[in-house]
Amino acid sequence: MARIMNMDRIMNPRPVSIVAEVALERGQFVAIKGMAKNNIWLDNADDFEAYAVELANADTKVGDLLIHSTVPKQYDERLEERDFVLEAGAVGRGHYVTVGDEITIAKDLINGDVEVGAELELAADGKLAAGSGLAKVVKVYNWNGQESVMIRFI
Repeated sequence: MARIMNMDRIMNPRPVSIVAEVALERGQFVAIKGMAKNNIWLDNADDFEAYAVELANADTKVGDLLIHSTVPKQYDERLEERDFVLEAGAVGRGHYVTVGDEITIAKDLINGDVEVGAELELAADGKLAAGSGLAKVVKVYNWNGQESVMIRFI
């Protein structure tokens, strides 16, 4: 299922270019694993700085943690923002998470039930789960037809 996300309150956005070996949906958490090869002009040098990323998990360090935030661009007028998926190997966008930032993500990116005030930590496959240390649930609501959760990074 494709998802939509919203960057509600971002204090100091630090966007970076990312490339993953798997398809990504907006709102998934990814971990930097090194620099990506992005030689799209077929010469000997990389054309721009991009990070190779993989889906984040419980072992991901906060300094390597990004949220996938590529702006949806599709050329089929029948598709909506929620239909956007960044294809494997395509260049996308990620943002470092910063204490105080608030974002809205799809509820199904959080394992288990969530309620306002609950704390969250990284789980497998770029998702979150109940735990402590990374984020706190601010609001659980239906946003643009999607069951969603607003979280604040702590």
